[in-house]
Amino acid sequence: MARLRHRPRPKPDTTVRPVAYGDQIVTTITLPEISAHTLHWNRKAKNAVAEATVSEGGATRVHARINENGGLKAQPISVEMLTPPRTG
Repeated sequence: MARLRHRPRPKPDTTVRPVAYGDQIVTTITLPEISAHTLHWNRKAKNAVAEATVSEGGATRVHARINENGGLKAQPISVEMLTPPRTG
């Protein structure tokens, strides 16, 4: 009886490519989650001509106020911050 060998699926090309001064870059930022005090976003930058990914990542930011004692206190995110910027 022949044994079947497991062949892993090829992984998508997630290699981050180098970028040079003067290259045109398109950056996309998405906000997958917004809570009362926290913004989570993902960003991906691609070479506009070759469409190769040059950078990607994500971040979480807590909207907070610095207290007089140096500590932080979470603050509600204002409506102005949640309004999408105008483009064009």
